Amino acid sequence: MLFFENYATVEDVINFKQSETPEHDGLLKVPMTASLLQLIDYMADHQVGVVFLHDGEDQIVGLISERDIIRHIAMNALKAFEKPIHMMVRHSVVTCKRRDKLKVVASQMAEQHIRHAAILSDKGEYIGVVSSSDIELFAGKG
Repeated sequence: MLFFENYATVEDVINFKQSETPEHDGLLKVPMTASLLQLIDYMADHQVGVVFLHDGEDQIVGLISERDIIRHIAMNALKAFEKPIHMMVRHSVVTCKRRDKLKVVASQMAEQHIRHAAILSDKGEYIGVVSSSDIELFAGKG
């Protein structure tokens, strides 16, 4: 665990993730105008648990996860399918950069009780997501 604790970075997880699931390479995003069913279909088609939401200008406005969807449905019952999906998005997205130490990112995620952190490029653009599951897989196999 010495490598993980002292040296592993978000970049290491990205590389591991791309080698394990190359089909998940890239930024997965849906427009804020998508319906809840379109969002669910998109996530199922790509076999992911989180996607970015973007406005009409392709600007990222938040992150939405399966848990957000379930919570939205539980709170609104069938009316959840009538409400716009931007109502359930987390606008304050926790971010990290490729060179960030993985141990620090994992600790921040645990402290804030979140399972996903958006990865930013050096230019501040969203380039992906690292999940607590990604970190666990990397720590166990990487």
